[in-house]
Amino acid sequence: MHEAEGTEQSTTEEEFDRAVELLGRGQNGEALRILLPLIEQDPDHADVLNKAGVAYAGLKEMVGAENCFLRAIIADPRHVAALSNLGNIYLDRDDTTRAIALYKKAIKYEPDYSAAHNNIAAAYRRTGERGKQVEHFKKSQRLKIKSQESRDEVRRPWTRRRARTADNASETDQVESGGAADVGRRRGCLGGTIIGAMLIVILLIIVL
Repeated sequence: MHEAEGTEQSTTEEEFDRAVELLGRGQNGEALRILLPLIEQDPDHADVLNKAGVAYAGLKEMVGAENCFLRAIIADPRHVAALSNLGNIYLDRDDTTRAIALYKKAIKYEPDYSAAHNNIAAAYRRTGERGKQVEHFKKSQRLKIKSQESRDEVRRPWTRRRARTADNASETDQVESGGAADVGRRRGCLGGTIIGAMLIVILLIIVL
């Protein structure tokens, strides 16, 4: 029994790793085909939900992306990548107040999360808060350099997969295109305006 459970978990992890690799290549539709069944198996897996959101965003299906990021945050309120990714969606909508609140929350939980510092710098640029923009941008650059140095150190004895699939950098970009033409007919992470509205209310409770 335990052996069967271990095999199933191993298979799931392999599928997830494969989906992450596809996302790194910009093959969002193919990644989503792997991720959606994983969500059906475990509806509260924050990492899988977040990656599905990245895939939807890459396909310009922003409702699906928003729902996935919301669900990831509800499953794990400290999921910094999902917080930052959802902030990016709101920033694209010029909702800088909500975006900044999400970025701040991500930084609160992980002060050295370079992507959130970079994103909040972009948000402060829109609000005209030059000092805060420069502060967070410089912080993000220092953290990126530090992260790159760490990856270089690890690469010396071993050959690794591309670093982009090993950290959160690809998650926060979330603007890559690609994937199959039929993906637009796929169900999002959640359907229905009522459920979506409930998620928004829960998110506001988390952010405030």
